[in-house]
Amino acid sequence: NKKFSFNIKITVPDSINVVCSGMLVKMDTSNRKRSFYYSSTIPESFLSISAAVYKIKEYDNEGMKIKSFLFPEHQSQSDTLVEIFSKVLNFYQEKFGKYPFPDFKIVETERRGGYAPLGQFLLSSQMIGNLDDLGIFTIAHEVAHQWFPHIRMFFPDYYLNESFAQYAAFAYSDFIGITEKEDNSLKKKFFLWILALTATLMN
Repeated sequence: NKKFSFNIKITVPDSINVVCSGMLVKMDTSNRKRSFYYSSTIPESFLSISAAVYKIKEYDNEGMKIKSFLFPEHQSQSDTLVEIFSKVLNFYQEKFGKYPFPDFKIVETERRGGYAPLGQFLLSSQMIGNLDDLGIFTIAHEVAHQWFPHIRMFFPDYYLNESFAQYAAFAYSDFIGITEKEDNSLKKKFFLWILALTATLMN
């Protein structure tokens, strides 16, 4: 299935934190540098590494460990992000089965939109700074990828993973009522986003 396990060492300046797929085994500091040692807990199909000046906050959700890695200016959003994630997680576990991993990481990134490595989601600073309905939808979409493809891989038709994640995100959005607002702002934003993406791909 083109999956692999790994042991990796990432060395950065000592002001930087590193978030990686897998489990943090240990961290060493010397000569103004930090080395982070990560190891895969299960075989994975790709490797994600994020490095930045992060503020880290830890939570416990019924035995599941959750960590947020946010830029200092957005640390106040940590509780809100974890609350959104927890509600989405509970909804999906009822629909798609138990979340199979022991922990989860919420990671801020300068990359646009969202991204979903195994056991985490990355969300852009722009969305974290202004958590509107589209931001909630994006979180719901990325969390759905913990099932599609990380549990259920529709190889080789990867577009099905996106289709099911999108379906799941709309199901959750319907459940909490943000797609039924009178101004249909979520649907409008999503439609405009699709147009922009299509135009980018065509160019």
